[in-house]
Amino acid sequence: MRSILQWVLSEYPWATTALEWFQWINQLWHEFQSLLVLLGFSLLWWLLRRERVRLSERIETLRQIVTAARDQSEELAQAPIEGALPSASNGPTAVNGARADELGNWQTIRSGWRSIRDRLELLIEGISSARVRGKYSRMPRRRYRDIINRLEQDGELTPKIATELLRIETLFNKVRFRPRSVTVEEVSDFKVAYDLVGKFLPPLPDDSPLSEPQMPPLPTDAEPAAASAPRVA
Repeated sequence: MRSILQWVLSEYPWATTALEWFQWINQLWHEFQSLLVLLGFSLLWWLLRRERVRLSERIETLRQIVTAARDQSEELAQAPIEGALPSASNGPTAVNGARADELGNWQTIRSGWRSIRDRLELLIEGISSARVRGKYSRMPRRRYRDIINRLEQDGELTPKIATELLRIETLFNKVRFRPRSVTVEEVSDFKVAYDLVGKFLPPLPDDSPLSEPQMPPLPTDAEPAAASAPRVA
């Protein structure tokens, strides 16, 4: 084999140059493969690090939400209940109807606020800059006023939408300690602001247990008297 190679090189001088080029290309290919492997590992490390940062942010955000929910539950348990229920002497139908009306307004506002809160979290999660997004994971969720103001400063919310969100949060905090005395006017104000900001916030996933609620129609001030009065035998 060696003698054949020597004969070819002696008969065709250009073959020496071709062989050198072939050896150089072969060496370069092996080095290029090593570089590709190195780049692949670097990309994998970067992707894993980014996911770890996102997971840490979500865990910290969840901790803030759980802490806020616990504190609010303790406050509600200690707060006196405002608004007396109607006397049972008016009959069981009147009592049950009054309870449904009193709590229905509160349920409307609470459901709407939970939707707004979760959509704000989706807005934060969608921020592309990890440095900017990381600031929000350390902000307490007991009050969303600071978060809304920060989103406006970072250009994620327009001043008009931020103002409406602050109005929604103020109304929710105003009525959450008196769920039995939420007025129709308060529900109406909440619905107007809710419909406005809902167009500018990311929607909740379809499979979310807290998917965006449909705001129910506003309750009437009073039901017909015949519906609430007990029947006389």
